[in-house]
Amino acid sequence: MMAAGGVIPALVLALLGALMLFPFIVAPVVNFFGNLFYSDSGQPAPEQYSLVHKLLQENQPDEAAGELRRRLEDHPNDVNAAHLLMQTYYDHLNSPQEAVNVLRGELEKKKLQADHVRMVDLAVDILLEVKQQSDAVRILERAIEKLGCGGVVSPLRQRLDHLQ
Repeated sequence: MMAAGGVIPALVLALLGALMLFPFIVAPVVNFFGNLFYSDSGQPAPEQYSLVHKLLQENQPDEAAGELRRRLEDHPNDVNAAHLLMQTYYDHLNSPQEAVNVLRGELEKKKLQADHVRMVDLAVDILLEVKQQSDAVRILERAIEKLGCGGVVSPLRQRLDHLQ
């Protein structure tokens, strides 16, 4: 009976220890397996665009766009740079057609990433603003085709249904 008195506190301590260590054991395992399926595609950290943001703040959008174009020449799969270039053309250079052309260039790639969805949304917004609904529909159709099936295309399908 004496042995049972020491076993219960030992089990309680072991359980508490396991609960305290659980996040340190599970988080790295989950991150490892998550990265196998959802890689960041080598996307650069946001601080890599600090020069671009500085140029935009200093009202030098042409230089910022040039910096982003150079970035895309060196890193053609950098979706963040492409999106920022779209925004620069649209918001700072008042060139909606050039902004949409950035996405058109991305649509020519073999495969799109989930991060391209925000670029598609921006392009559709721009095209609708300049009264080019048929182009917006074509962009949505092409993006859905390139992204394939899955949850990531669901909002694009809804938007396409709304426009048709």
